[in-house]
Amino acid sequence: MDCPEWNDTLALWDEAPKEKRDEADAHAATCDECRRVAEGWKRFEEALLDDEDEVDDPLVREKVLAAARASLDGSRRRLVILVVLAIALLVATVLVWRSTGSDAAERRLIEAEDQLTHGDFEDARRSADAVLSLPGASELEKEHARRIKERAR
Repeated sequence: MDCPEWNDTLALWDEAPKEKRDEADAHAATCDECRRVAEGWKRFEEALLDDEDEVDDPLVREKVLAAARASLDGSRRRLVILVVLAIALLVATVLVWRSTGSDAAERRLIEAEDQLTHGDFEDARRSADAVLSLPGASELEKEHARRIKERAR
């Protein structure tokens, strides 16, 4: 009988909560295959600590290796998901930062044009300087700010 619900508990025995280990023990007492798998894991652990021991049962060896591979695949999958999420968060942050800077630059340029129209040349130069110092301002917006500064002289 294949009992996949116990594979993780048997494979990750030391990390499983005591209650889950007790349930697995009770199940293994009634299931020959799970008992063999649990014994195989125990022998596998001992073999890792002592190079001379080997797991002789091919079924147990295969189940242990399959569980180890599945655990490794799951870890890799989680790592890939975390990396993708981190990249997505970084891209979103940059986009928001750039759009925020661009919006601020646009508002400042409109303000500077209005100040020029009303003859407030000093304020227009300050608004243009503010655009030039914004990290999210585009090159086109910076060029526009430079032209405003020239006109405000």
